[in-house]
Amino acid sequence: MYSKNLIDDIIDWGCSYMPMCYFSSGRTDSNFGHRDILNRSGLGPYHCHHGLSPHLHIGGKCSLVRHEPSCKFSLSTSCNIAQPYTPLLIYQWANHPGVNGNTDEVARDMLYGTHSLDVLKKIDGLRERQIEACEKLDDTTLFNSFINLIKLTSMGEMQTVALDMVEHFRSGDGKNYENDTLTKNVKNHTSTKKYVKNVKEIIRKYILGKEGNIENIKIDTAGEFEKLSRPKFNFDPFDLLGGLKITVHDTWGLYIELRDFVYCKKSNQFKGKLNFVIYDHFGLDEMDVNKFGGLLGELTSGFGAWFCLQYYDGFEKKFRPFVDYMKFTEDITEFID
Repeated sequence: MYSKNLIDDIIDWGCSYMPMCYFSSGRTDSNFGHRDILNRSGLGPYHCHHGLSPHLHIGGKCSLVRHEPSCKFSLSTSCNIAQPYTPLLIYQWANHPGVNGNTDEVARDMLYGTHSLDVLKKIDGLRERQIEACEKLDDTTLFNSFINLIKLTSMGEMQTVALDMVEHFRSGDGKNYENDTLTKNVKNHTSTKKYVKNVKEIIRKYILGKEGNIENIKIDTAGEFEKLSRPKFNFDPFDLLGGLKITVHDTWGLYIELRDFVYCKKSNQFKGKLNFVIYDHFGLDEMDVNKFGGLLGELTSGFGAWFCLQYYDGFEKKFRPFVDYMKFTEDITEFID
């Protein structure tokens, strides 16, 4: 009969050739797998879990990945690199696109065609001539006022974007909206750059501190992300006249995904890409029109026109607000050659 030490030595020798398995659950070793001396699993003397049923990583790939998508990692033989099947959701702001929070309740500024003339007449931010235009179903006059507001609050390439968004609103199809120029201006804004920098630092510290084990990153970093101010475009005077305030203003929400992630266990280095998806609503609610409709007299009367076009039920829901998306990718790296 062999001694226990000899058996252990043989198993240790065999395990040195087994693929590393990340994201274990239960009592596992430093490679996030464990021995099964009696072969209860039927898989041999060593297998992996990382939150799933016992299994092997064959040829560097998780044998359960096709059946259990939550198994996100495979293994390269170079530098002991763990590589996830990404994208992996890192963070989701509380407000989902078009709704309040993560519910089926439509956000207030995404409602449309819900107000009768009697209701409109009680709204402080609206003017008599705007009510009269509604009574006459004169959407031309209202759109002219809306466009004048856009021209007052935008310039250059962002004015082209803003006018295009008005036409998308006029089309009434309500489809999601994306525009490369809008995305470029959002991405390059000081507020966004600051946010991206803070996000990268949170993720970098987490990856290095956990030595590449990012299975629980969404849960573990949620508190830190909640403390960050999401990108906003309502403080800089240029935002008011440059087009970002009228088109986006205070973003409704965002989410962040990690993809193409590679981690080197030997050197505790990594590289990957972060997908940032920022979204907002091109629509008004009653608070908006009351706040801005009479702010600067005739100069801001276009807010009332916009509100009437969106909400007056006499227009039979022809004009619809929509969700606009700004999507971009950033590299995140702790050097790997």
